[in-house]
Amino acid sequence: MSKLEDFPHLQEYFVTYRQKNGIPEHENCFPNLLIWFREVTDNDDEMAINLLQMDEDEAEDFCSWGHNSRWAYVGANAFASLMECYPEYMKNTLIQLAECYGDPDIEAKYFSKKDKK
Repeated sequence: MSKLEDFPHLQEYFVTYRQKNGIPEHENCFPNLLIWFREVTDNDDEMAINLLQMDEDEAEDFCSWGHNSRWAYVGANAFASLMECYPEYMKNTLIQLAECYGDPDIEAKYFSKKDKK
């Protein structure tokens, strides 16, 4: 049994991300997996920079943008690149994050209210 199965939301978002090649589940939004990652690392830019293996220039760009822009212009690209080139590293990293910070339900937190309208 994969440790990924211990975290149902992470597993769903990871599998969907891979199946859809990173195409978001919701129009004009980040993919749920990136939102999940951002949710568990968002208060710690240094952690995100290290986990996404950003070089000095990327880290500087990431820190120079505002809260949402840093993810739109730097973080999302670093995340997508690692997911494409090193999916096992990312899977293991995401599992470690879930073990430490939990498994947030991105759909319930950010999208269930939008769907009810």
